[in-house]
Amino acid sequence: HQEGLSNFMENEPETSSGLFEEHQTFERLLDPATKISEKVGSQAAASIYAAILDFAVKTSEGKALGRVDQVLSKCAEALKTADVTSQASRTLKSILTTPLDSYAITDLLDLKSYPDVMQLLSPQMQNAVAVDIIEKILKKGTIIPNVKKVASLFDFISTIVEDIKSEEDEDDVDEEEIEEEQNLVARLVHQMKSEDESIDESFAILKLAKERFEKGGPLRVKHTLPTVVFDVLQLVKRDDDEERCEKMLKFLHSVIEVISEVPEPEKAFKLYLECILVADMKKLENSAYDFATAAFDIYENGIPDQKAQVEALKMLIGCLSSCSNFGEDNFDALSSAATKWSIKLLKKSDQCVSVFSCAHLFNIADEGNSEKVMVCLKRALTAAKQAQGMAKSSRGELGPVELFIAILNKYLFFFDKQEGEALIKAEDVQNLLDLVSNETSSLTTSGAEGNDRALKFYHNTLRHIMSQKEKFPEKYSALSLKS
Repeated sequence: HQEGLSNFMENEPETSSGLFEEHQTFERLLDPATKISEKVGSQAAASIYAAILDFAVKTSEGKALGRVDQVLSKCAEALKTADVTSQASRTLKSILTTPLDSYAITDLLDLKSYPDVMQLLSPQMQNAVAVDIIEKILKKGTIIPNVKKVASLFDFISTIVEDIKSEEDEDDVDEEEIEEEQNLVARLVHQMKSEDESIDESFAILKLAKERFEKGGPLRVKHTLPTVVFDVLQLVKRDDDEERCEKMLKFLHSVIEVISEVPEPEKAFKLYLECILVADMKKLENSAYDFATAAFDIYENGIPDQKAQVEALKMLIGCLSSCSNFGEDNFDALSSAATKWSIKLLKKSDQCVSVFSCAHLFNIADEGNSEKVMVCLKRALTAAKQAQGMAKSSRGELGPVELFIAILNKYLFFFDKQEGEALIKAEDVQNLLDLVSNETSSLTTSGAEGNDRALKFYHNTLRHIMSQKEKFPEKYSALSLKS
């Protein structure tokens, strides 16, 4: 009978649809199905509902979604206590995926019984359906436009969003598979936003996302929550309401704290830096300062690896150098902290690079700050000499000549930038130039990578000085270059 009905529907769609409505065929099929499903196995029952669902989709037109939900509800009720076989699970999976090909995802999110049928499947099969839903949304670029729809979507895909405890041993957890799924979920966040660009609605959606993602446990939140941070920052960038911006930035503190506690301190640290830049751009100094102090706290207490510390401090100094709206007191506190931590780095060569980078945190035009620039440069030079001495004594080879050349370039940068010789005198540059010349004179182009790199760096620096001597002869006349 089912095959005959299908042929009739395909060959005479308008006639069949009207005829089936007139004779209430859907109701006549669904009502007995409930009684029959109680007396047959799970596969037979699932097949009955699959056939009725297919009939409803093809014949119901405007009433289709309501009828699909009725079928799903009856199916979930009939099989909730049944022993669902693997074959029945495959049939149930087809029941769930059939509507995905026939209706818009945003309409399907109104189906209240969809998650109930999903619960009948094994965790692996639930994951497969959830991934299928997400991939269809991403492929079509579908926007999930409000909190209600997003909440329904999270119910549909809860199996891969939440850390649902199963009987499986935790040792059996496939972290690579989880990462792959969560990267899909993270991409999905970008589709959750107000269609009319309402900041309040979009922010409410992202708050809900954070709430649901937190149920995913450490293995999931480290992949999903960073996307929430970036999407909220995008809202802040285009919002002119200062109070709302501060509210959203405060919310981001709570999000990043969760990431930090996973623990993912380095990821949290980088997110704080992103927040500093956006808060500074919006001229919200207090928020920017709070993010900066949080970043310093993670640097001090959450990043024990020496190499990671060097990289983190480099990023933090670069971030602060890009800020332009801090007040003098707050920026002085942050730049002083950066300088302090630079001096505390274990390796002298790392100290040197980090300290001379800190020189860029101070405005050379400000008399008080110009002295701090000089202090940073002198400390860097001292650290470079110590690094050279340690290198010679420990390895019996030349010290890090590139550090001296790098410091020379910093001296030249500030020498170029200053008015007159208020900070760096030509004599200072000349002394350093002579030092570098002496250090490089013993280097040979023997093919050693370090030597070749240092000589190339040095010759490029000399070319810059010669170019500046031509452009600004009066300022650079006192500098003498040795051939």
